[in-house]
Amino acid sequence: RGAEEKAQELNIRKPLIVGVTRLTSDDNNQYTLEEVLKAAKFAKDSGLDGVVCSALEAAKVREDCGADFIIVTPGIRSSKDPLNDQKRTANVKQAIKAGSNFLVIGRPILEAKDPIAKTEELLGELNGPGN
Repeated sequence: RGAEEKAQELNIRKPLIVGVTRLTSDDNNQYTLEEVLKAAKFAKDSGLDGVVCSALEAAKVREDCGADFIIVTPGIRSSKDPLNDQKRTANVKQAIKAGSNFLVIGRPILEAKDPIAKTEELLGELNGPGN
């Protein structure tokens, strides 16, 4: 609420505020889908604009929290990319199909020899076969 008030005071658009449900680098199975959904619903009920969650939970978060709830999905990789520390990954097409609004694609692009070509490759997967 403070961000919204300050944005009004400065006559600028309010920043989107999202909460993190579970890290995509976390492979500890102690967090169930139900717990992620509980966190997402809590974020929505608390007035947050959305959550950060993996593509593995995005479809259910979208279903439970609605079309206007923002879903930010990290851990985006192509099948050729190393996982690095990411345990719960998806490709671009899978994440968008699951309902993600924003995708976080860090190292696959940042560490590529040609970041522009890598970005084009990842975007090309949208039209390719598969999930």
